[in-house]
Amino acid sequence: MYINLHTHTEYSNFITKDSTNRIPKVIEYVAKMGQNGYASTDHEFVGNHVKILSTVSQMKASGKIPQDFKVILGNEIYLVDKQDMEEKIANKESVKFYHFILLAKDEIGHQQLQEFTYRGLERRPTFYEDIEEVIDSNPGHIIASTACLGGYLANKIVNGETNSARGFIDWCFDVFGVDNFYLEMQPHKENEDDTISEQQIVNTWIYKSGIPAIITTDAHYLKESDR
Repeated sequence: MYINLHTHTEYSNFITKDSTNRIPKVIEYVAKMGQNGYASTDHEFVGNHVKILSTVSQMKASGKIPQDFKVILGNEIYLVDKQDMEEKIANKESVKFYHFILLAKDEIGHQQLQEFTYRGLERRPTFYEDIEEVIDSNPGHIIASTACLGGYLANKIVNGETNSARGFIDWCFDVFGVDNFYLEMQPHKENEDDTISEQQIVNTWIYKSGIPAIITTDAHYLKESDR
């Protein structure tokens, strides 16, 4: 059974208008499609997790969703090299905030998700050393994926920087473990001029790599008409 592991709600809207989804509507829609769960991955925000769990509990009690319905609690972080970021800020240059998905496997994993914060910036980055410090101290409680075209891996694949892409994958395997890290593929549309889209380039590279992958839709709305 397909379960979407990359879903946004109104709680991704704090910085920009990002999603039309509302938590009760997402849960109801997913259940109506016959799926028994999904993953919540709002941008750098885990404060909605209590609301999600309480909403699921209430909807189960009222019979609106199946009793086995489950939400995976996650976060789409901005993964940034700290030294590079500080140098760019000092030089008044723009900073690239690469998207990256973290999913809690259990209560310990959920506690780890809440440890990634950084004050003073509009977007709150998570640094590589933060990931290493939190995960290495108690590994095996978080699953990670490479996220969308806004992720580091996709960026390097599209730009033909395969050595950087593979180095990043090696780092992820070292930190999260081979059973807790996946490359992320998403649907793509054919360009009208028959050129290959960036998503197709990424999907093809991931498929040929033979590395375990997940399929997501990076859902910001429920239906095309909501877009």
